[in-house]
Amino acid sequence: MKRRKTCHLPSKKFPAELVAYYRMADFAMVTSLHDGMNLVAKEFVASQVEQRGVLICSEFAGAAEALDAALLINPYTIRRAW
Repeated sequence: MKRRKTCHLPSKKFPAELVAYYRMADFAMVTSLHDGMNLVAKEFVASQVEQRGVLICSEFAGAAEALDAALLINPYTIRRAW
């Protein structure tokens, strides 16, 4: 299996550019410790027209309640997966 890079895009992007990144992504992680309504999570889901990306979302993000198909995590839980 070939490894792929994981990219963090800290600079502001135009909406069309963001949608292109979201559509190419295999997954998105929203790891908020406390948040109102996290639009990044909803934008990612809305961009997944082929429904192939997975959203990993903090249970503390405001969008978590509305996104029932997301994998919910507790960002305070530190546990090794290996």
